[in-house]
This record gives sequence, C-alpha cells and structure tokens, in this order.
Amino acid sequence: MSSRLPQSYQLLLVEDDPGDAGLIRHALRDDRFGRFEATWVTTLGEARERLSARHFDAVLLDLTLPDSQGLETVLGGLEAARDVPVVVLTGWNDEELALRILEMGAQDYLVKGRHDTDALLRALRHALARARTERALRRSEALLSGILDNTVDAIWSATWPDFQVLFVSPSIERIFGRPRDDFQDNPRLWFEAIESEDRSISEAGQRELLRHGFADVEYRICRPDGEIAWVRDRSKVIRRPNGGPERVDGVISDITRRRRAEQRLQEHAAQLEQANRELDAALRRADAGNLARAVVEDQTELVCRFSTTGELTFVNHAFCRYHGRPEEELLGRAFTTALHDEDVRRAFDVVQGLTAADPIAACELRVVLPDGRVCWQEWNFRAIADERGLVLDYQGVGRDVTQRKDLERRLLHAQEQEQRRLGRELHDGLCQELKALEMEAALMEGCCGQGGDEALERAVLLGQRLNQSVRSAYGIARGLLPLGMDAQGFAPALAELVAGLRRSHRARIHANIRKDLLPRNEEQALHLFRIAQEALGNALRHARARKIRLFWGLVGGQALLEVQDDGQGMGIKGKASDSSAGLGVSVMRYRAQALGGQLVVDSPPGVGVRVAVRIPEW
Repeated sequence: MSSRLPQSYQLLLVEDDPGDAGLIRHALRDDRFGRFEATWVTTLGEARERLSARHFDAVLLDLTLPDSQGLETVLGGLEAARDVPVVVLTGWNDEELALRILEMGAQDYLVKGRHDTDALLRALRHALARARTERALRRSEALLSGILDNTVDAIWSATWPDFQVLFVSPSIERIFGRPRDDFQDNPRLWFEAIESEDRSISEAGQRELLRHGFADVEYRICRPDGEIAWVRDRSKVIRRPNGGPERVDGVISDITRRRRAEQRLQEHAAQLEQANRELDAALRRADAGNLARAVVEDQTELVCRFSTTGELTFVNHAFCRYHGRPEEELLGRAFTTALHDEDVRRAFDVVQGLTAADPIAACELRVVLPDGRVCWQEWNFRAIADERGLVLDYQGVGRDVTQRKDLERRLLHAQEQEQRRLGRELHDGLCQELKALEMEAALMEGCCGQGGDEALERAVLLGQRLNQSVRSAYGIARGLLPLGMDAQGFAPALAELVAGLRRSHRARIHANIRKDLLPRNEEQALHLFRIAQEALGNALRHARARKIRLFWGLVGGQALLEVQDDGQGMGIKGKASDSSAGLGVSVMRYRAQALGGQLVVDSPPGVGVRVAVRIPEW
C-alpha cells in the first residue's frame, strides 16, 4: 500500500447559484486520488481578480453569470486563466455549442444535472493531465525552437519522394541569404540556388539517397548578392514502422571557411613544394657554382654577373685587377660604372635585347680606368633564364682589345694614306700622261685627215679609247682621293660620289643629303664617306640593284647614314657582325665603331640590302 499522500489542487469555482456551488464543493471532497481546495466566486469579474492575485490549478466556470453570458463568458475566462485549464459548466445541452467551447480552448464541457460526482472529478483530472502535457509540450517546443534558432547548421525536412519542404530552420536564411518562407513557397528554390556547374553533384546525391537511404554531398550555392558559398548537405530517409519511406530529413552546413582554408592550404603546399624545388636547384647550383667559381677565378678573361636591374653580383679576380678596384667595392654597382659615357646606352640596349630564345650578343665597349686611360673591351653577354623562359640575370665574359683596336686604327690610317698617295700619283702622273696622249691623238687625227680614210679612222678610235681611259683614271683618282674632303666638304663630296655613279651606271640613285649636318672633324667625315662608298659600290657591283636610296640626316636626335637597294640581297638579317658578310662589311663595322656608332646590315634573301650607321648624341 502506498504511503504517498494525495496531491492537493487549488480550484477556482465560478458559479452564481449557491445550491450548485454547494453540490460541487461537496462532490470534490469525495476524490480519493487527490484533494481539491475550492475557492468560490459568483462573477467573472471576481474570477479575474482572483486569477491575477494567486495561482490556481484549474477553473470550473459556469457559462451563465451575472456579468457575462454564453461564449463571452468562455472567452473572458480563458483570457483570465491563461495557461490554467478551464472546465465549463452550463445548463444548456447543445452539442454545437459544446464543440465551439472546446475549439476556443476549454479542456472540457459538463451539463448541469446530467453529470455525477465521478464524471466531474474525471473531467477535472483529465483537464489537469492535459494541461500538464500541453505545458510540457510547449516547453519542449520552446526548447527545440531555441536550439534551432541558435543552431549554426540548417535543419530541414521534406516529403518523399517529391521533396516538398515541410520544415526548415531559421539558419537557412544566414546560409542561403534568402527568407525562410521562400523555400516552402517555391520548392525549386533550393535547386536553383545551386551553382550551375555543381547541380549535377546535387542530382547525384539524390540518386544516392534513393538507392541507399542516405547521402552526403558538398556543392556551391550562389547568394542573391552574388557571393559564392560552399555547403555540405547530409540527408536521410525516415521510414514508417512498416519500413516504407515517410519523409527525408537533412542538415545543411556552411563550409565556406573550411573550403577556403583548404584552398589556401593547397596553395601554400604548392608554394612550399615550389620553394623546395627551387631550394634544391639552388643547392645544386651552389655545389656546381663552387667548382665553377674556382675555375672562373683562374681565368684571364674578365668575368662578371649582374642582375636584371644592372647591379653586379659577381666579378672574378681578373675583372678586379683590370679595373683597379676590390671585389667588395664593385659588387652592387652598375655593370656600366666604368664604361665611357658614350657607350653606356649602347651596352644597356644590347643587354636588354637578350631573351631566352636569343640569349647571346657581342659588342665592343670603351672603359675609363681609374688612371684616366680609355681602353677597349670586347664582351660576350649571355642571358640566364629559368625553365619558363624568364630572364633571371646576365653573365658577361670580356677581354681587353685596346692593342688590337690601336693596330686596326693604324692600319686604316696607313690604308687611307696609301690611297691618298695612289690618288695623287694617278691624278698627277698617269692622268696627265693620258691627257697628253689624248691631245697627241687629236693632233694626229688632224694630220691624218689628209692621208686617207683608214688612217683617219684609226686616229679617231685611238682618241676615243684614250678619252675613255682618262675618264676612268680620273674616276679612280677621285674615289681614292675625294677632293675637298673635310668636315665642310663632306656633303659636296657625297653628292659628287652619287653623281659620278649615276654617270657610270644605269641604276637610279636617289640621294637625300642634309648639307648643314656636318661631321665633327676630317677623320669622321672620311669614315662616313668610305662607308657610303662601300655600300653604294656593293649595291652596284654585287647586288645588281636597279634602285638605290642614300640618306644622310637626323632621325630621333641621332645622325643616320643609310643606303637601301632593291638587289638580290646577302642573306643577313640584322647582324652587323656576321662573318659571312665578307671583308667589306667588317671594315664598315670597324669604321662605324670608330665613329661611336653601330653598323646594321639587314638583308633577307631576295629583298635587297639596307646598310645603316646610327651615331648617338650627335
């Protein structure tokens, strides 16, 4: 036998009839399962005051009161009782009225005179039990709602198999950037929010769900503001007791931060792998470099290495000895530091023109040593590139060619002197003798006029041949010794050269000579004249050109001497130092360097030849 005492309940009885109230209070004392302590009031107004002042477990409400009648009484009683269960008492036996009272929220409905004590007590116990259940349910719903409202992931449920949304938690708005109700109003909104490239992933997940009853997929979605987010969608089929599918429940998680972190991790891993490869390569180069450095240091050639911005990063002992400076003073300085001012720009142009496809170039440059001497160096530059073709730095190997340049200058000077001597001898000796013979032939022609036609014809032929020989000898003399050749006479001498070639050859020669653009001295004028003479002679003798154009003037602030023909070409393209071009090109190249300029010979096969000398800082 249980020793637990019966539970006590506080009951508010709202009844205006004292007889009915007495019967009800008497019946309540007979309940052996619980004890009801009834507080009796006669009006709805009093009931409101009592309910606002203290707690009651249940309300027994008469439908007809002095201050309220019918459904108005029910409505007022429910509002005053709030969560307290209400059982209605009335003298009306009306089933329709009873249903409306229950729909309004009353727990039960009893007709006076038609219920006994057990029915009354049973109605009160059931009302109390239902009220407890409803309160527990509301607490559970409130707890679940609070959990769902604060859950980062979105919980969803949909019908099977058409996936009509039954429920979705508020977190869906934060993840998808769309109102929660939109997913229930538009069943396809979910699929439409998926990035077009990832919709096949979602469809594959649905097929997996149909086959196995669960799915776990990751895909991208596009929010209304255009932002792309990654989500993980896990779903499971919920089955009925008989095993058939009832609905689908799922969880959607925003994994954008995780995905981005994974992407950054992959990028960092790739960068680390690349760095490791570069480190391994650098270590291998360092090992090879230590051996190569030992070999380089023993060389007599000048060896240096410099960055793409021009700073020296390595110099060997020979380089330091030649320039009279220690290694620590040279490193970090521009590789053009010791160059002659007029050659700095040309050195930069040569180096910057190197690429991975065309990495090598040669040039001759002047340097100014610490003691003030100007020397010549011959350099071979090479661009060092990586496997992608990106130039990393440059290497140079040079040697002193001052003695050779001095010998070339002396040889050229001796050649000019010899040409002048031969020109004077031809002009003053042979040409004069030939002229005298021409005059004698003219006299003989006059005398032979009386001695017969044959003698006259021979005399006339002799005179013509002598006249042709005189003109040829004078032409050779003018070529060897251009008359009036100095800075002031350069333009007239160039014009006379063109005029003489026009008379002796059939080619059309067009000359554009700027007469006020004067060389600095006689030596410079002679070099320019010889280059023009050699280029014109090659066009006429070897290229068999029909049209030749000569230009002397300023272009872009630099003096330009250019000869262009339409002959058969030489098969050279942009290489002034091509050894296959022959001795004439080599001599022209030397003369151009003596002028402080650079010779360019451009001659694709069959297109003609362009010989140009550009002299900077004119």
